[in-house]
Amino acid sequence: MGLLEHQLEALDFFELKQGRVLLADEMGLGKTVETLAYLRENVKIRPALIICPASLKLNWEKEAKKWLSSKDNIEVLSGKTSRKLEKDNRNIYIINYDS
Repeated sequence: MGLLEHQLEALDFFELKQGRVLLADEMGLGKTVETLAYLRENVKIRPALIICPASLKLNWEKEAKKWLSSKDNIEVLSGKTSRKLEKDNRNIYIINYDS
């Protein structure tokens, strides 16, 4: 499972800017994959919080399981209840905007 040329360029840009980027690629070019590739390469930035529309949470989870290490603990959170997130260095949390 490899990245396409434009995704590799995006990953290089992520690294150059230390992850402080705004991805504005056209729909369908792989922004999710580019972001997950950066997370895969930078384990030190755990825990990570992915905030997306509620309708995309399961897609993010599916892609995260596909692109990240099997050691990563991916958790999809739902509802508006607040809870303390663990500071485990392998956790990836996926929530929607309303949360």
